[in-house]
Amino acid sequence: MRRWLVCLLWVAVLLVPRSARAEGPDYRLPGRMKLPCSCGEGYYITWDPEGHWAEGKASGIAFDFSTPEGTPLYAPLTGVAHFLEDTRPFETNLGHYVEIVDLKGDWLLRLAHLRDPQSGRRPVREGDLIGYSGASGAYAAHLHLELLVREGERWIAPDLAQLTRFLGLEITSFVRGALITNDGCAPV
Repeated sequence: MRRWLVCLLWVAVLLVPRSARAEGPDYRLPGRMKLPCSCGEGYYITWDPEGHWAEGKASGIAFDFSTPEGTPLYAPLTGVAHFLEDTRPFETNLGHYVEIVDLKGDWLLRLAHLRDPQSGRRPVREGDLIGYSGASGAYAAHLHLELLVREGERWIAPDLAQLTRFLGLEITSFVRGALITNDGCAPV
């Protein structure tokens, strides 16, 4: 029943013209998202947005976390999950990944380098198991987490001046070497 409700809401969002929606995305939403790991677990940030941008490895706000292979990952928000595979040759790529778009269609959260391939799309609720961390498309196991915002028909990096909270924490907490712990505990 819930899946049908989520699908119905998603269809309604797609049918409402963008001009009829509120102006601009709600920058409070990233602060209400949950960390994608189990309650009480924490992982170090090994790469920050500036490093990703300098190497051309992300267009959004991206962080890499030191998650070992097989770490369960949970949906950080309710929305529609698109399971994809990046197979670009001759470079580190996203491998098996999932993009979760919030119900309003304004925010996209990408989780990459998942262990197992999946395909298709499905509605997800915050806390649903969506996969396991791995090393697909990368040299070592880790979790690439990237946040993008919709601008017209494309996805871009959010305005950092407006992004004060992310995954339940102050955005200033997300620096290379920081231990980020799931104290908010997404329902599982």
